[in-house]
Amino acid sequence: MLNKARRGIGVLRTIYYLPSLFGGSIAVAVLWKIMFMDKGMVNNWLKTLGVSTVSFLGDPKFALPTLRLLEVWQFGSSMVLFLAALKQVPNTLYEAAKIDGANSIKRFFSITLPGISPIIFFCIIMQTLNAMQNFTSAFVITKGGPLHSTYMLGVKLYNDGFKPLMLPNAILIIPRYTIFRDFNVLDSYYPFYLMAAFACYPFFTYMLVQFIRGIPKELDEAAYIDGCGSFGILVRILLPLLKPALFSAGLFQFLWTYNDYFNSLIYISSIKKYTVSLALRMTMDNEATTAWNSIMAMSCLVVLPVVVLFFLCQRYFIEGIATTGLKG
Repeated sequence: MLNKARRGIGVLRTIYYLPSLFGGSIAVAVLWKIMFMDKGMVNNWLKTLGVSTVSFLGDPKFALPTLRLLEVWQFGSSMVLFLAALKQVPNTLYEAAKIDGANSIKRFFSITLPGISPIIFFCIIMQTLNAMQNFTSAFVITKGGPLHSTYMLGVKLYNDGFKPLMLPNAILIIPRYTIFRDFNVLDSYYPFYLMAAFACYPFFTYMLVQFIRGIPKELDEAAYIDGCGSFGILVRILLPLLKPALFSAGLFQFLWTYNDYFNSLIYISSIKKYTVSLALRMTMDNEATTAWNSIMAMSCLVVLPVVVLFFLCQRYFIEGIATTGLKG
């Protein structure tokens, strides 16, 4: 349904993808904490209904499921990849199948599913890895508690490697951090630039490989027969066809950088250099004197640019093959 051109589809795609736009951000972690703390919104609703309140974040039985609910809430996280993959399946295949009498179910299993199978496998692997690397929600909401019930790998690495700064330097041997320290670029934005410039985000390489595998080799062969060289094939055929994938990569890069809390926590120490995510987290007081109304308003403002960006730019990274250089 999201792949079809119809009135209002842009708004529908934005609503469907909203949880994924917000899910990994510090703003949503703060909102989740406000909702599920002992005097939070959820318990207030339970009181209104005459139901006993629950210590969602203080009871080991409920803390981990509460965090898992936040992860499940990001149900649209793979939508952009699937949409871009669907746009690479030639419409001529569907038209030929209709002429041959294939119904919608037959077309799905014979054309759509094989065409996007590399992306399906890729999304399964990446979602599994992302679940194992969770840090922001566990650290901001519960800090690994209660009774280590949410003490995930990311929280353990931070506590053991970066928090106890008075421990011997050998404990702090994490290659990327020590390299940036040796180059004297800590407490600056250079670590973020260098990580992006020197391929510290292999996700995009793997993602683009899956899209390239879906491009028919016959296009390359036809161009080569017509006298087009390797560079010409790259510029005139591959890059136009990869436009949806490249825009998807750009969107993910922006979202991850904008919502990045872990790297900001490690590399930035000066208040004037705080990123949005780090500044929002530092406004929360551990002594229960936090102005939650202000925090919630700030969280809403933090997520607003992401919504606007996705709504305005979605048509560029999910446009079809018909507008990516094959016409004419």
